[in-house]
Amino acid sequence: MADESRSSLITIVPDSYIIYKTGGLIKAVNGNTDLIDYSGTDPATVINNTLNGMTSGGLMFIKKGFYDTSSATINLNNDNTELYMESGAWLQPLSGTNDVVAVTANNCRLIGVNIDGSSGGAWGINVGGVSSLKSNFWIDHCNLNNCGKLGTTGGILLGINSGSAIVSNNLVHNSTVSGSYGLLINFSGDHQIFGNVFGGFVLDGLLVNGSGAGDITITANELDSNAHNGINLFEPTMVSVVGNQLIENYRNGIAVGSFTTGNLGNVSITGNVLRDNSWTNTGTYDGIFLDAAAAAPISNIACIGNISSNRSGVTQRYGITLNSVHILDSSILGNSVFNNASGGINIVARDSTVGIRNNPGFVTENTVLSPTFGIDTIGLKGVTIPHGLSITPNNNDCSLTVLQNTVVTDWLYNLLAVTSTDATNVYAEIIVTTATGHPNAVANLGLRVGSP
Repeated sequence: MADESRSSLITIVPDSYIIYKTGGLIKAVNGNTDLIDYSGTDPATVINNTLNGMTSGGLMFIKKGFYDTSSATINLNNDNTELYMESGAWLQPLSGTNDVVAVTANNCRLIGVNIDGSSGGAWGINVGGVSSLKSNFWIDHCNLNNCGKLGTTGGILLGINSGSAIVSNNLVHNSTVSGSYGLLINFSGDHQIFGNVFGGFVLDGLLVNGSGAGDITITANELDSNAHNGINLFEPTMVSVVGNQLIENYRNGIAVGSFTTGNLGNVSITGNVLRDNSWTNTGTYDGIFLDAAAAAPISNIACIGNISSNRSGVTQRYGITLNSVHILDSSILGNSVFNNASGGINIVARDSTVGIRNNPGFVTENTVLSPTFGIDTIGLKGVTIPHGLSITPNNNDCSLTVLQNTVVTDWLYNLLAVTSTDATNVYAEIIVTTATGHPNAVANLGLRVGSP
């Protein structure tokens, strides 16, 4: 029989198990029978034997203490299994290269799981990376510290066989030089990622490595102090990145890119705060970096309403960089891009279907009064008008109006036209066909200019 001190806890988890340490033993108490069904000196063996026996699923609750899982991965391999841990309980591999926890079943939950990978282990939590398609799982309020000692690993992997997941309110942070990714979503879909902290990783805080046919929503997360990008969307499809904080990442706050896979797009980057990225690489990387290869164009990116600037130093190069003509049918709209090292928005290459409008800190619309030109003589008059934009407008972005400076009504004109533009000026021509009889009379052109 189990000792009496366990009984009050067992009653709240019938048909399931409590794992606890006593002396040098790990024991598993059956919540239905109040008997110790499994025990031993190796935590991973006892926990896995218990999980293997939960063929109909159920709940496992691990009491406080440190559990060395060096010998094997903790594997949730039966559907409808839930793993909870008490505050002060830690899975802590002291050596080895195994993943710490793997989910190879459906409808599973990991709630309050604490993992310390400082001394060993690969992925902290690996879902669907080692077996057939898994779906409907939830990782919530877990604490993953210094995970990812082996190769390209890290905190949480949603592998190629993970179907749908909620990853919420987790602290996934490294304070030592280890772990490539806080969260890697690898060619899987239908995930909701919200309320997490991903920080301190050698590569990206969060990498979406192709998103397949599913929908991924990344909302209200904090991504800080990662050595590459805060969020990296590589070959994304149907991804929403909304309301996240991306702070002091060493490269870009958010990066979007592609290489070979076509039919990409429908990406929303909305309402995020990006500050002081390009940290330790001052003036090299950007708040948001948008790129695509010729073999893999990306369509329908909505980059709207983000705040991309610096607060504690001028570190980010630009608030936003548009780096490719292979980004199509997209909008960069209403973003605040003040106080970046080199400017608000950097347009390296741009397709005509990409609209850039109303971004404070990057002027794309203006109303300007030209210098005066004489109307007391006939002939062709050339007028140079500084447009004041942060971008070179096209001719068809410009609208001209003739404004009288000297109030006279006895002159006529025709052929009012924009002839060319450059980074500084709009060049216009007007022909005065009938001169005024008032010597030294002049007029102006009013210019309304806006780049689409």
